[in-house]
Amino acid sequence: MKHLVTVIVIALLATNVWFGRWIHSSGVENGRLRSQVRGSQAALTNSLTVIATKDQTVEVLSDKVSQLTRVLTNATAQLRAARETIRGYEAEAQENQRKSQEAQSFLVEVPPPEVSSEKDKYGREVKTMVFPKVLGRNGELLATNAPYGNQYGRRVSFRPASGPISVDVERLHPAILRYLAIDTEDAKRKQEQMDSAWRAKEAVDYRQFLADQQFREQRRQADEQLAIERAKAQAEIDKMQAEERVKLEAAQNERMKADAAARMADAAMIEALNPYPTTVIQNRNTSIRY
Repeated sequence: MKHLVTVIVIALLATNVWFGRWIHSSGVENGRLRSQVRGSQAALTNSLTVIATKDQTVEVLSDKVSQLTRVLTNATAQLRAARETIRGYEAEAQENQRKSQEAQSFLVEVPPPEVSSEKDKYGREVKTMVFPKVLGRNGELLATNAPYGNQYGRRVSFRPASGPISVDVERLHPAILRYLAIDTEDAKRKQEQMDSAWRAKEAVDYRQFLADQQFREQRRQADEQLAIERAKAQAEIDKMQAEERVKLEAAQNERMKADAAARMADAAMIEALNPYPTTVIQNRNTSIRY
C-alpha cells in the first residue's frame, strides 16, 4: 500500500513537473507568437504607410506631369503664335520693301514737281508745287502743269489751267503720293474720322430738327387753341354787347315813351291851366284853329 501511494505521489509530482514545464513552454511560445504578431503588425503598418506614401508620391508626380503638360502645351501654342507673328512681320517687311522698290521705280518714271516759294501779304512763306504730269495709278494722264491744292480726307486737289480737279488717293499714282508725303491708309483713316464726325453732326442736326419741328407743332397747336379761345371770348363779348344793345334800345324806347307821355301830360296841364280863345279860319276844305 505504501508503495502504491509512493508511486502515485511520484506520478503526481512528475505530472505536475511536466505540466509546469508545458505551461512554461506554452507561455514562452505564446510570448514568441505575440512578439511575431506585433512584429507582423508593425511591418504591415509600415508597409501600408509606405504604400500610402507611394500613392501620394504618385499623385504628386501625376499633378506635376499634368502641370508640365499644360505648360508645355501653352508654350507650344505661344511658340506657334510667335512664329506666325514673325512670319507676318517678315511678309509685311517684304511687302513694304516691294512697295518701296516700286515707289522708287515710280519716282524715276514720274517727273518730280517744281517747288517754288513766295511770301503772302502777311509775310509768311508759301510753297507752291507744280506737277508737270499728274498720273493715275495705272499711268493714265489726269492733268498737266497742275499746282497742288490741298488734301481733304482721302481727296487730293490740283489746280491746272483747265480747271480744278479732285482725285481719290487710291486713284493717284504712288509717285505723286510719295512726292506729296501722303500715306494712303492714313488718308483713309482721316476720311473715316471725318465721315464719322459728319454722321454724328447730321444725327445731332436731325435731332435738333425734330425738336424744332416738335416745338413748331406745339406752338402751332397752342396758337390754334389760343385763336379758338380768343374766338370764343370774342363771340361771348359780341353776344354780351348785342344783349347790352338790345337792353339799351329797350331802355331808350321806354325813355322815349316816358318822355312823350311826360310831354303830353305837360301839354295837357298847360292847356288846362291856360285856355286860349279859339279862332276858326275857313279856307275851303281846311280849317285852322288858333
